[in-house]
Amino acid sequence: MSLIAVSIAVLAALQTDTPASQEQLAETTAESVQVFNRRSGHVLLEITDAPLEAAEGLADSGDVIAIHQLRARFGVTLEADIEARHRELEAGHVLALMVIGAQPNAIEYPPHPDNRVWCDLRVTGRMASFGNVDCFMDLDDDGRFEFMFTGEPRETYTSLTLGQLNGQTPIDPPIAYSPADGQDLPSGQLGFRLCNGDFETGHPRFSPVLRPDGGRFEVAQACPFGRPIEPVEDNDSDANLQIDRMQIAYSVQSDDEISYRVVSRLESGPVYVNRSGEAVLPAAEAGTNLQRQAARIAELAGRPLYATGPAQFTYGLRGDDEAFARIPVRHGITGRLSNEVSRGGWFGGGSLPIGTPVYGLPFTSGGLSFANRTPGQMMWCAPIDEGDGWDVVCLPRVGQATYWYSPYNPFFAQAISFSTDTPRASTPDVERAEIDLPFGELFIEVFLLEWDRRDADLRTRICTAQGHCYGQRGLEPNRSEADGSVEIIVFGERLRLTEPGSDNDEVFVEHIRTASEDYDPTRSSAITMEALLPGHANVGRR
Repeated sequence: MSLIAVSIAVLAALQTDTPASQEQLAETTAESVQVFNRRSGHVLLEITDAPLEAAEGLADSGDVIAIHQLRARFGVTLEADIEARHRELEAGHVLALMVIGAQPNAIEYPPHPDNRVWCDLRVTGRMASFGNVDCFMDLDDDGRFEFMFTGEPRETYTSLTLGQLNGQTPIDPPIAYSPADGQDLPSGQLGFRLCNGDFETGHPRFSPVLRPDGGRFEVAQACPFGRPIEPVEDNDSDANLQIDRMQIAYSVQSDDEISYRVVSRLESGPVYVNRSGEAVLPAAEAGTNLQRQAARIAELAGRPLYATGPAQFTYGLRGDDEAFARIPVRHGITGRLSNEVSRGGWFGGGSLPIGTPVYGLPFTSGGLSFANRTPGQMMWCAPIDEGDGWDVVCLPRVGQATYWYSPYNPFFAQAISFSTDTPRASTPDVERAEIDLPFGELFIEVFLLEWDRRDADLRTRICTAQGHCYGQRGLEPNRSEADGSVEIIVFGERLRLTEPGSDNDEVFVEHIRTASEDYDPTRSSAITMEALLPGHANVGRR
């Protein structure tokens, strides 16, 4: 049985990158210029026509088959030795091109030098830095690198998925480089790992996985669901399964073993690689795919929970479980079901009728790399009135499956975890609209649970006006003051909490000052987090 962990996240729009002008570049120096703070990028790769590894045979769960050879599309050769951050690079070593920018056209050689970064794709072998590598930039395009960075992959060990730069450092004197020969370009592999445990569709599942030369294939976190598969019908070959344009013929040998043969491989040529678990797209289609992602991010935009008014504070002596801060909130993404959603599984039963009010939570994976993890998707939740409290049915979609799941907190599930044995559900269609949900107005409250010898156990909860409350999150700030008190920030206000006596379930609350004059809780996109922050947090305009 596998566990699925999901973190709720508000997803921002794709960043765009505006190249610096040549006039701006001419006015900068290696000591003064800050190149950028952009975080999106990818290595330009291609699938070669080299013969496949593991093109046929027997495969157990976890084995990697149909291994295609990848190669950097562009490279440069260092003309001198350099002591970089992660290893010493010798003259003659070849670096691969990483494009900075998330635009759909960022799949070809970029004309502007500040969109080009050249990276060492080799595995460092250092546990502390995982898959981080050395990267370099020639900002003035004079054939010499003036800056060095740390390149961080989207996958822990796979430098083929470099997607972020950090730690800009000037190089003095700059290091010369020259174009690399094609046969010397950095390379890696793309394979398909056989997932286990999910044969409900009648077909085995596979997850694309990546590794640089000298490295290892990433763990296929997208298993057990893997990539969408399609039966192959009306063809002239014996292929009976298609995965991302690749066709294989297979037969089940036992519960955890298949025999297979690759009938048609992925075509050679330029490809767009994002991360393990996701389809490797022909470069010609990457722009369309990125535009689709941008449209989906726009669809997910919104504050899932936001404050509708100012916070109210109660100062002085408060007992345990007595709120000393309270703020009204409501859901910002709502609508009604436009189809009936039915629960599946052995016991069946249960359905949500057309017109059921729902609220939405954009989510990404916290522990599982879904096939469509980027840019995320919407999880719709339907509140259920139980008479003496509230329940909720949430419908997370993972891979090609929708689940019928009830998290603990019916008002706002900031994180959920469930097994793959959880009942399935039909896919919801939602007509989005601003509606009032059946539980009415909600409030986030902050209260003391108890004092410990070294810290204070503080909690937040979400409550209805009728007093139905469900815990949300906690904070345990250390007693750092001389008198054993603690300082925290609650909805922008700095408070001091003191234990009034030997009774560890009472608290004396004092207001110190407003943390930031321009802070407005009704504009916050993270109000559940700003309900309880340590005293050193920086809270400002949202």
